Amino acid sequence: MYRADGTWTKATIEAYDDLGDTYDVVLADGRIKYMCESDCLRHIKVGGFNKHQAVKMLERQAWVWALVDEYFEEDGYTYSYSVALMDGQKRYFLQEGDLRLVQRRLLAGG
Repeated sequence: MYRADGTWTKATIEAYDDLGDTYDVVLADGRIKYMCESDCLRHIKVGGFNKHQAVKMLERQAWVWALVDEYFEEDGYTYSYSVALMDGQKRYFLQEGDLRLVQRRLLAGG
């Protein structure tokens, strides 16, 4: 998260407000900052995916949405991931090939 003093600090997204397109984030020291705009945030890269990035994973022969939670570097080239499903459950030890990037698309309304 971008700070008023011009520095960046680690934060975790706690909530997203779709109407205002803002985020509530928790700083490393536990303080919460509300209504942060997306241009004040940047992703932390974890392997081939960004932390908290929306992905799809195959579960019981159906693609389900999840957010990248953590990654573990195994040998400098291979990563395993943990993801959080939309219902709060977690899945662990997934490989990059188990995940698919979710593309956000704007649909024209009429």
